[in-house]
Amino acid sequence: MNNVGLLVRIAGKVKAVVSDGYYLDDGSGLKDETGNTGIKVWTGLPNSTTVGAKLGVTGVISCRSASGKVYPMILARDVNAF
Repeated sequence: MNNVGLLVRIAGKVKAVVSDGYYLDDGSGLKDETGNTGIKVWTGLPNSTTVGAKLGVTGVISCRSASGKVYPMILARDVNAF
């Protein structure tokens, strides 16, 4: 079953901020090749939030390839703080 392209809503705590988004830990324990915990949320903007922020994100499921593996990613549409 493939969930790429589906509109989803997740909530969690920001664990890392990167140049094009951040990693949101939703409790799934996902880690990627960088060692960051959480699902990458792509915003296209640097410093779009701060580490420790509790957010809800609505966006489209996508994926990215790194080090020969495929990782899920959310293309953010709406972001709300708790």
